Amino acid sequence: PVGPTGLPMTRKKQQLKTGIVKRHLKTMGINEKTNVRYRKCILDFFMYLQLYAISLPTTLQQLDEELSEFINHLWLDDRPHGNALDVISGLSRFFPPCRRHLEISRQYARNWERCIVRRRAFPFPSSLLLGMVGASLAFDRLDLAALLLTGFTGLLRTTELLTLTP
Repeated sequence: PVGPTGLPMTRKKQQLKTGIVKRHLKTMGINEKTNVRYRKCILDFFMYLQLYAISLPTTLQQLDEELSEFINHLWLDDRPHGNALDVISGLSRFFPPCRRHLEISRQYARNWERCIVRRRAFPFPSSLLLGMVGASLAFDRLDLAALLLTGFTGLLRTTELLTLTP
């Protein structure tokens, strides 16, 4: 596209004019928050390499070995399991040649997953809910009382409750 001066518009100006913001094709298939999360976990991996004076891997096998040690480091430091999954997914997304060469790292992540004991949260008893509704009404918070009753009746999650509109 040509601008008012007859010269070609830069991509930035074209995006401002049309309102369409284009992203790199590599990141088009994922949510922006996921993109940020992947990049943060990959950065954490490189910071780990730097902190422990480990040289950058030069082969895919070395990458897998160092990444698996990083995942073990996350496990021993009680970091979230999602960080291990995010660094594997991020490297696979942003550096596709390594996708099929992270066997040890994926195995470590699976082993970690097997160690996780999942516990379900107990649901609110209705007596507790009614007490919370009563307290909300006592503080003239009709919106909170309605939200609590709606969430309990509709079995809504917290994020679903927070996105409700009148």
